[in-house]
Amino acid sequence: MEYRLNISDITPQTSEWTCKVQVIEKARARQSKDGRTRFQIAIVQDETEEQVVVALYGDDREKYQNKFTPFCTYLISTAKVRAPLSYGIPVNRFEWVLDRFTVVERIKEDNMDDPPLPAPTRLNIVSLANLDQQPRNAEFDILAIVVSCGAIKIAGVHGNKCRQIIVMDTDLSIVFLLCGETLLKLMEMS
Repeated sequence: MEYRLNISDITPQTSEWTCKVQVIEKARARQSKDGRTRFQIAIVQDETEEQVVVALYGDDREKYQNKFTPFCTYLISTAKVRAPLSYGIPVNRFEWVLDRFTVVERIKEDNMDDPPLPAPTRLNIVSLANLDQQPRNAEFDILAIVVSCGAIKIAGVHGNKCRQIIVMDTDLSIVFLLCGETLLKLMEMS
């Protein structure tokens, strides 16, 4: 028998479970440090807004790649549950690894019997126009779209890779310069 559980109720010892989750973040696919495996992670949350990292590796990543659309709701059944890897930033005390035995089913928007989860409420949204007013080291969210992403260029005496990015929300466009791990704000455009 399969049980519908929340994320906090699922441990490595839990068997035959299903959890209703919404994808709130999806990272791009990357190569492992040893170069042998491609992987991708996503962060999902349940109806109590408890979050967990979902990891996809190798061929399993390809299988589920198109299923994890941000802000869509899914039923996930019997993923592997493990302690977070030591080099990652833990979101929860466990993380889920999806493999070929995991069942992932999208809940359609018009499903009245089991409706999708509402939009997350944990977001602390700041408009681009108010970006300069945020306190240093404060955590906040920006909802914007990338309208232009320039080519990667080599800059400076250290040969840093840089890219100009223009993002836009409903009020303002801002040009950013991304160099290595550093994001610099260049100018605002109204």
